[in-house]
Amino acid sequence: MELENALIETDTELALVGVTPSYPSEMYGYIVPEPNQGKLSLMKVSHFQEKPTEVQARVLISQQALWNCGVFAFRLGYIIAKMEERGLPTDYSELKRVYGILPKISFDYEVVEKARKVVAISYQGKWKDLGTWNTLTEEIISPLTGKGYLSEDSINTHLINELDIPIIVLGLSNVVVAASQDGVLVADKNESPKVKNLLNRFIQRPMFEERRWGWYKVLDYMKYDDGKEVLTKRVKITSGKNLSYQVHSLRNEVWNIVIGEGEFALDDVIYKIKPGDVLHIPVGIKHGIKADTDLEFIEVQTGTDLNEEDIIRVFMTWEEVSRVLPYFKKE
Repeated sequence: MELENALIETDTELALVGVTPSYPSEMYGYIVPEPNQGKLSLMKVSHFQEKPTEVQARVLISQQALWNCGVFAFRLGYIIAKMEERGLPTDYSELKRVYGILPKISFDYEVVEKARKVVAISYQGKWKDLGTWNTLTEEIISPLTGKGYLSEDSINTHLINELDIPIIVLGLSNVVVAASQDGVLVADKNESPKVKNLLNRFIQRPMFEERRWGWYKVLDYMKYDDGKEVLTKRVKITSGKNLSYQVHSLRNEVWNIVIGEGEFALDDVIYKIKPGDVLHIPVGIKHGIKADTDLEFIEVQTGTDLNEEDIIRVFMTWEEVSRVLPYFKKE
């Protein structure tokens, strides 16, 4: 509400929240106010300073600069105009369809730092940016999460392991080791923020994702010389949830039901499914699935361009599916 009021009262393009610094941090970005405003709860913004040196940070604090905590408010018309300037669709469904190919640029760099009229509200309470491993590990009580071992001489070291295999750390201090299906990071804690600048070198599909219906984990991916691709996933659907009734244009799928029971819609007919069932889904055929109990299956995709954007959703809810499609009845 305060940000909304700030936009209305000042007729600015953007309003954001800044935190009064408690020390000259080199890890945060700073909001620098226009001069000669004094100490105000609402200030006009001159410019932004990203991660200064300690000496620069002390000067900024003397100028009443605030830490930028990344909380923004803006007029909808302003953002829509910015999208139109860049030739981006403003329709939600169309924007969602092309979202994966948009440039990977932060909102700060692309919009906030280019705005001409910006105001900031000062927040006086406690705040900490947990966007880097070094700050996040300061709040993690246990130095070991997941399977692994940390030697006693590994001082101020954290191991966060989401894999099913153990990781052993010997004689490394002030280090963070983070392992997941998407990759493994081993870094000095003070250097760990640099990983953000390096990730652009590695272009790969997500290996694990949580969705509204459950989650999936990529088990294997292969691309052969003839261009054929094979992707294998482990998929879990939470009891009562469903995948949309959908169709793919570029891939065939085979689902092997491992655990749980539910309903499977294929080519406008609904079937009951159980462990051991193998479901074949040809390219271009509508399909969907609902879990009556927690349900897991192994999915094997084959095609020449396997990507998450290859999907057309016919129905989102199972109520729509069951209302329109007939159930298969055994003779």
